[in-house]
Amino acid sequence: MKVKTVLVSTLVLFAFAGCSYWGSNKRCCGTCPAGKTKAEAAKPATTVKETMVQKVKEKAAEILISLKGATFQNASAQLTPQGKKELDVAVDAMNKNPKLEVEIAGHTSASGSAEANQRLSQKRAESVKAYMVSKGIEAKRLTTAGYGESRPAVNEPNPNLSNTPEAAMNRRVELEVTKK
Repeated sequence: MKVKTVLVSTLVLFAFAGCSYWGSNKRCCGTCPAGKTKAEAAKPATTVKETMVQKVKEKAAEILISLKGATFQNASAQLTPQGKKELDVAVDAMNKNPKLEVEIAGHTSASGSAEANQRLSQKRAESVKAYMVSKGIEAKRLTTAGYGESRPAVNEPNPNLSNTPEAAMNRRVELEVTKK
């Protein structure tokens, strides 16, 4: 399956291009969201475009926002001004969708001990929750989880270095929708 990532401001949306495998039932493998037959896949671009727009909207609900870059002070759970700006986008989205509930998932690079990274990722997730609650989001709509270095976004060629681009990509907080 081919996957395209579409970045819209700080929102991370996923659009699936579908697959090129059609089984004996002449349908795709069933893993792509379209589930189209070859004939359906050959329809004009406007129909495919409409389908893709709908799938992007559906996938947007899976990962609402991924906070990256200089979001926290170094080795701390204190949000930077840029991190707060990014969170304000998520707060606005949650205010527009009052039934939405999210898990705030903290992640770290592999630099440092696994125990320290797990604690830091949990503290960062809790810091994000506290900020969102201070902006009017009900605490019961937010859960937190610290994953430390256990779920890297990318492989770090040298886990002992914290200043690599890969390490920076792994230091993130993601808001994942748990209830629509």
